[in-house]
Amino acid sequence: MEKHDPPTFDWTPPKRRHRMASVMIGLATVVVFGLCGVGIWIVDGGPADDPKPRRTSAAPVAVASPSLDENTVELLGNEPRLGSTVRNGAFEYRVTDQQCGVPEVGVNAGSAGQPSRGHFCVVTLSVRNVSRRAQVFTAADQVGYTTAGDRYLGSAPASRYANGSSRTFLTPIGPGAAVTGKLAFDLPNGERLDSLRLRVTASAGSVAVSLS
Repeated sequence: MEKHDPPTFDWTPPKRRHRMASVMIGLATVVVFGLCGVGIWIVDGGPADDPKPRRTSAAPVAVASPSLDENTVELLGNEPRLGSTVRNGAFEYRVTDQQCGVPEVGVNAGSAGQPSRGHFCVVTLSVRNVSRRAQVFTAADQVGYTTAGDRYLGSAPASRYANGSSRTFLTPIGPGAAVTGKLAFDLPNGERLDSLRLRVTASAGSVAVSLS
């Protein structure tokens, strides 16, 4: 009986190198495009420039209105005079009263509560801080002009005693806060204030308020 050889099959295993090469090329492509995306994100400013609105759980915070330039005057009403409200720099002012011929101020103030020139003119005014940080209103930085045309600075000691036990104009005024107090001027007898020049500091711009 004749024997036959077993059948043979022409089978070649797949080349794994080609498959691995394709995988490596694909990964390299992903990395390249990823780096390009990061580069575009950085150049474009990142998420800070995202125009889409974002939600936040933080409650809104009230802030004082932006302060004006120290040399800019904003008049809230008519010509600056007694009872007018004006803004200059960090402060908003409103002068409501003037009393002249005051012989002394304060209780047990001693010489600090007595005028050295003749009498006091005491002005009542409110000051509101319209800036975003605490400010100090200093009596000695304020200027008074008399009906005779003379110029006098506010008296810090007399103003302190004129306000009694309150520490008005001695402590910083917080943003958006307002205080009302008295500003004393030591004047010669027979003179009274005709106008004030109010300012944040001695070197800052000022606003004139007529008292006549």
